Amino acid sequence: MIAANYGQDHHPAWYHNLRTNPHAMIVFDGAATPVLAHEAEGAERDRLWRDVLQIFPGYAVYERRAAPRRIPVLVLTPSRRRNEVAS
Repeated sequence: MIAANYGQDHHPAWYHNLRTNPHAMIVFDGAATPVLAHEAEGAERDRLWRDVLQIFPGYAVYERRAAPRRIPVLVLTPSRRRNEVAS
């Protein structure tokens, strides 16, 4: 997930929520999946950011607009233990 917030000078609220509690539930096509979020850093973030720019080049505009704020990239990994998910 990309916390671009349309290039505003602050992170979106959901970013702070996931940083506080990285256990979440995503729903896609009617199927709910528990996930654990972590913020990509270093080489992982660089690689993912390059991939994201290939999919949606508009993020480069958000990146310039947000400067000097660095736009966070969060990775959601499926979690096997449903009891990890906060309600």
